[in-house]
Amino acid sequence: MWQAKVKELFRDKFSETGLSQYDGVIFCNTTGELPLPDGRAFVNWIGQGKAFVGMHAATDTLKGMPPYFEMINGSFAGHPWGAGGTYNFVNHEPTHPIVSMFEPEFQWKDEIYQYDNFNPASVHVLISLDMAKSKPQFPYHVPVTWVRNVGAGRLFYTSLGHNPETWKSEIYQKHIVAGIRWSLKMAEGPANPNPAVSAEQALRSLAVAAGTLLKKDVAELTNKSLAKAKASPDWAMKIAAEADTYRKLPDGKGSNADQPNDSESEKMKLLKKLVLEIEK
Repeated sequence: MWQAKVKELFRDKFSETGLSQYDGVIFCNTTGELPLPDGRAFVNWIGQGKAFVGMHAATDTLKGMPPYFEMINGSFAGHPWGAGGTYNFVNHEPTHPIVSMFEPEFQWKDEIYQYDNFNPASVHVLISLDMAKSKPQFPYHVPVTWVRNVGAGRLFYTSLGHNPETWKSEIYQKHIVAGIRWSLKMAEGPANPNPAVSAEQALRSLAVAAGTLLKKDVAELTNKSLAKAKASPDWAMKIAAEADTYRKLPDGKGSNADQPNDSESEKMKLLKKLVLEIEK
């Protein structure tokens, strides 16, 4: 019975007539395949100058509806950084109103997502997981907060917001209010894509994860990769894209770098290949 009522509510509120009454929509920890009547029409409505705000599990929503996950620019693909842990983060733009309440580097206890369908060329990343100072460590970028323009509209998403303590935090409340205000064009801040930021974070993550496993000097590997990225941004983005494939490779046998090649996992082979790209 309640499912029928929910579908009726969505048909009403997300119809063309229903949406015309609002300036924006908030998906607050939504999850699953919501009965959105027309995903493309919804995205088009936002593109006409409306606001979309998503918190935490908004990226674990409508994963079977491409217009939606392409708009929000990510689909939940696990959370190796569980809700009970405290992790380090990098605030890439402390002057942006949405993240001005956070320090340039800060710690936070929450559940942190990684993503499929994330395109760094489509969004302006504001906060990332600091892989060098967090556990577990993997060789790819983990964005946490981003914004983008959707046509004439605006989108703000933050993956923070799983733990009840997060919602009680004054800092987080300011973060959400600022995101809502920005999305409604009541505040200004850049939304132009910044894929170089994602590429740099991926290289830093690769250096610490691969360097540790392969017994390399992490600082030296980091410096070499960042120097090459500065000289060739396209190279950096290519390496970052390759590193992101690590998530989907099988573990196989041999997580130890000292084992012979025929027993190495696909993941270890990829790490060695990428490290060679940095060192050559």
